[in-house]
Amino acid sequence: MMQDFPNMNSYGPHSDMVQEIIDFACSGRILRRTDAINDGSVIVENNFANALERARDQGQNEDEDDEDEEKDDDWLSWGGIREHELSEFYLTAPELSCNKEINAALRQAGEAIRQCIKDHLPEEYMQALNDIDGDMSCCARSRAMVGKQNHFFEKIFQIYQNGAWPCGWEGNYPEGKLIVFQPKL
Repeated sequence: MMQDFPNMNSYGPHSDMVQEIIDFACSGRILRRTDAINDGSVIVENNFANALERARDQGQNEDEDDEDEEKDDDWLSWGGIREHELSEFYLTAPELSCNKEINAALRQAGEAIRQCIKDHLPEEYMQALNDIDGDMSCCARSRAMVGKQNHFFEKIFQIYQNGAWPCGWEGNYPEGKLIVFQPKL
């Protein structure tokens, strides 16, 4: 199915970088493993059910009775981490985040990205569609606002390019490691 996207220049000064996200999202490569991620910068989960539970639970129910592992007041859930990072680039580029034309183009691109992902995502991973769609849209929005300067969303995009799905965080953010689901070969 051919998707209708706004004119590539509609995404602002970093339109080519946004287009890279869109092209990838529509390539059919999401959760199509390439190489194993084994650089030590992430924790790899190979069981989709465990990864999905981790993404949904967001670590809130882990060992609540464990006195040694108390979460401090600054603890953020996986969803909270993504929201925090999203708000950071809005603060960095307020003139772009308020631009109605760019936001309209990004909304339209987001709808098309969702359809592309839905059309190509392997059926066994469809339960993660909302998370994947949200991540790809945030990566595109981040690039529209600040180019490749948001290290968090660039790392998220890199994980997807490696055929994995970022599904959680181990530790108190920003300390700790990203948890990713990567299908077995």
